[in-house]
Amino acid sequence: VNWTPEGTFPNGFKIVWSDVHDMPVFPGDPNYLESSPSATSVYLDGFTDGVTYYFRVCRYDGSGCDVYSNSVSFTIACAVPTATPSP
Repeated sequence: VNWTPEGTFPNGFKIVWSDVHDMPVFPGDPNYLESSPSATSVYLDGFTDGVTYYFRVCRYDGSGCDVYSNSVSFTIACAVPTATPSP
């Protein structure tokens, strides 16, 4: 996940996501990751195949988030290996 911040973010960011609804919030949704004030990207893993997740980046104000990005969704699709016949 990456973003381009506009403004100041002295307390950093939260990346919050949900597989239940499309507007995750912090606090509220249990899935989040903290990021430093200078960060512009984060690597996330451990998601379930076939599930749609909704993500937002927000400005952390010390107790919650006061500004949010738009919501973006991804459906996780893991490649299933195909058998290669032996000669």
